[in-house]
Order: sequence, then structure tokens, then C-alpha cells
Amino acid sequence: NLVRDNFALFVRCADGLGYFAEENNTKGTTGVNVKDRLDTLDAFSESCSYQARKSFKPLLDNTNEVRKVQSALAVLQRVQPILQAPQLMRQHLENGRFSAAVKAYRRVLVVDDSCKIELLNVSKAKAAECAREARRDLEATLANRTVSANALLDAIRDLDELLELAVPKGDDKDDTKKGLFEVGGTKIAVRELPPSTACLKLQSAHIWALVKVAVEETEQSMMRIFEGESLTKVHGDGAPGTASVAAESKKGEEASLPSAADAASKNTAATAPLASRNRWKYDVLDARVIATIQAVDIAKEWLPRLLVVANTAYDAERRR
Repeated sequence: NLVRDNFALFVRCADGLGYFAEENNTKGTTGVNVKDRLDTLDAFSESCSYQARKSFKPLLDNTNEVRKVQSALAVLQRVQPILQAPQLMRQHLENGRFSAAVKAYRRVLVVDDSCKIELLNVSKAKAAECAREARRDLEATLANRTVSANALLDAIRDLDELLELAVPKGDDKDDTKKGLFEVGGTKIAVRELPPSTACLKLQSAHIWALVKVAVEETEQSMMRIFEGESLTKVHGDGAPGTASVAAESKKGEEASLPSAADAASKNTAATAPLASRNRWKYDVLDARVIATIQAVDIAKEWLPRLLVVANTAYDAERRR
């Protein structure tokens, strides 16, 4: 089958062999044999190959460099999210987007502690520093008395997510960086408590401090009134409820004192000491009313805030 399928090729080879045999017989010993011709062709081929390598060597070197650069770019493209994480976190923190900062920090967690690539380790260290800064900012938000209730809830949620990622400890020297806050003389270690519970304690400390200040101011006002000062002088016209309370007090005083016709018929010298003796009583009552109004204002502002945080803390405890 092999001979039949390739019969024409066998015939051509046989003719070629016959041709070379005739040439050798014709030229005798002076003719060039097949081996010499093949050696000449091999030498020529080697020379061509050498010249080609010599001529195209710069081009081949450039091609190798291009392949190396392309390979490096491909690797950088794959690790680009990790390398960009610290910069993104910094931008999010400056704009107050803590949720986005926590999401960016998750990218660097794929870098293992045993990684030997220095570039990735540096990026992870910078991201960890940004995460510690985010934790400090969130803790400060929990201790802030001016932010809204919704902002407190967002800070609790973001701090919970950040703590789940096990942020490495840094070189924290001052109390704020260690999570220690003092509100109204009460020191609270935020990092020893869940975020919701810490927020509840901090906000409760704020309302306790406000109530304490209001009570102290009321006691001081009482003492000054007992010493002979008037309510207007003690509280001033700008104090909450002072004007309305003073007006009502004046009406009550006028109603309790004798009328003008009766006063004219009686001894004027006896009426003046009576009014002077009754004045401090009304001032004391007015001061207490003002203190009650202030307490109601504090409760109106802070109780809904504390209830929201307390419900969040209760739900967090149930989930644990």
C-alpha cells in the first residue's frame, strides 16, 4: 500500500539517484560529490542564520522587553484595586463616607500576612492606618452630642462592620486614639463595649451632664434670690421662659396684693414692707418654673434620641 500510494515519489527519487550516479561516473574523481554539496549548503545555512540573529538582535531584545512590560502591566492591572485602596479610603474619610471606606478596606484583606511582595504589604499597611483613623472618627461621632440620631445609627453600623474586619492595633498614645472619652466627669472606654452600648452610655452621660448643670444653676439662682436679688437680674431677660413666667408672676402678685383703692385708704408705709416680703416668694416659684421648663426641653430633645439608640443596643444584644 505504501509503494502504491507513493509510487510517483519513488520513481522521482530513483530518477534523481540515477542522475547523481551518472554525473559522478561522467566527471570521475574530479566531480563534486553529493556530500560536499550538502556540507556547503549547511555552512551557507549556518552563515545565514548567524547574520540574521546578528541583524535582528536589537529587534528581538526589544520584543522581549515589550513582553516583560506587558506581563508587568497585566499583574498591576490585577492588583490595581488593592493598590488604590488607601487613596480611596482617604478620599471617603475626608468626605465622611465611612461605609464606602469600609468597603474599600475589604479589598486589602486578600493580602495574606505571609505575602512577600513589598508593594502589596505597603498598601495593606496604609489601608490599615486609614481604617484606624476611620475607627477613631466613628468613635468620636458616637460621643458627639450635636449629631442627629440617624447619624449615630449610621456610625454604629459602620463601626460594627469595621470591627468585624479585625483592624490591626496601632501606636495610639492619647486617650482619644485609645477610645477613652470623658463626658460630664464620667470616663467611658468605647472599645471595651459594643458600639451600640458605648453610644448609649455616651449619650446618657451627655443628658446627665445637662440635667446636672440645670440643677446647679437652679440652686445658685435660689441662693441669689434668698440673698435679695430679683429674678430678672438672676436669669436675665434672655433666659428660657423668663418673660412669660415673670408676666404670670406679676399678675398673681397683683391679685394677691390689696387693690389701689384699698391701699389708698390704708397706711402706705405698711404696704411697702408687705410687697417686699412677698416678692422673693414669687421669684423662688418663678425660678422653679423656669427650671422645670428647662428640664422639659432637655427631655423633649434627648429622650427620643436615647430611645432610638437604646432600641439599637437591645437588638444588637439579642443578635449576640
